[in-house]
Amino acid sequence: AVNYDSEGREGVRDYVVQNALHWVRDYHLDGLRLDAVQTIHDYSPRHILAEIQSEVQSFARKAVRNVCVIAESDENDAKLVRPQDQRGYGLDAMWSDDFHHALHTVLTGEREGYYQDFGSVQQIARALSEGYVFQGEHFQLWGGPRGTSAKEVPLAANVICIQNHDQVGNRANGGRLAALASPAQRKAAAALMLLAPHTPLLFMGEEYDESAPFQFFTSYGDPQLGEAVRKGRREEFKQFRWDEIPDPQDPATFVRSRLNWSLATPENEMLTWYRALIGLRKKFVIPAERTCQVKIVKGRGSEILIMKVPKADAELAVVVSFTGALSSAHVDEIEDLKGWNKLLFAADERCAVAVYAAP
Repeated sequence: AVNYDSEGREGVRDYVVQNALHWVRDYHLDGLRLDAVQTIHDYSPRHILAEIQSEVQSFARKAVRNVCVIAESDENDAKLVRPQDQRGYGLDAMWSDDFHHALHTVLTGEREGYYQDFGSVQQIARALSEGYVFQGEHFQLWGGPRGTSAKEVPLAANVICIQNHDQVGNRANGGRLAALASPAQRKAAAALMLLAPHTPLLFMGEEYDESAPFQFFTSYGDPQLGEAVRKGRREEFKQFRWDEIPDPQDPATFVRSRLNWSLATPENEMLTWYRALIGLRKKFVIPAERTCQVKIVKGRGSEILIMKVPKADAELAVVVSFTGALSSAHVDEIEDLKGWNKLLFAADERCAVAVYAAP
């Protein structure tokens, strides 16, 4: 590992901290996403992540700017965002993969690889109401416990997504959610993500239903490195039983992954849906307490998830049936929402979603 805590560490730590400052100061970036922080090994009195955050925020205050430092990790560890005076690193937010994994498995039925510990609507509810699912419970993939309590992590400090470069690019063929889930399922996923009190992350093109895959591509000049990457990709996906693995070194793999911006027209149905959700987020979620109440009720043979987002002068509710058993009229029958105003609705044979505002 990189030397952050042994002899000779001073120059290494200074190089990394100055690099972080370089991006926010000289290139005016609004934030940094620190990749795979669980692989950083630092046993010095002050962890390098805490030092990066302190130096970046010191600069931001002097420059009268807001700069976010976000950790990407699969460990569900509250210390990443816990204040530094409480033995944490004080970062602004951390990625919460559990929301994606729980939702993805319910929508697609995939349970291989790192999806094996997910697959229930109850897990989606916990990720929404608490931030992430595994908080010290046994994790089959690891063969041991995973995560810490989420009680001290504000919901807004959890970055959630329904697609990202890892979850799409690390699929063998780079298939987006548009190739795996029905239109109503995708709309339901977007509604839960964008109307939750968490911080949403959108993957390029999902807002207009980009159909091109996002495949893993490389352009290494070293033939041995290129071959090692090819072999590594084939080995990586054995547990998923995905047969065809595009060659990362083939320029065609890159070309297939380009965005098709011509799809993002004013008439695009998914783009209209996303814009409506973002408008509701600005009106109901951002000014609110950044909390939510989630419960699961039974209705017409379906598990129905209801997420309510409270606001001082209003309340919003997202209702999702993951079996597609509900029509618009059936959703209106839910006791909790009698008299509420229906703002959005979508349904097909696989899913139904509605968004309501309190009268």
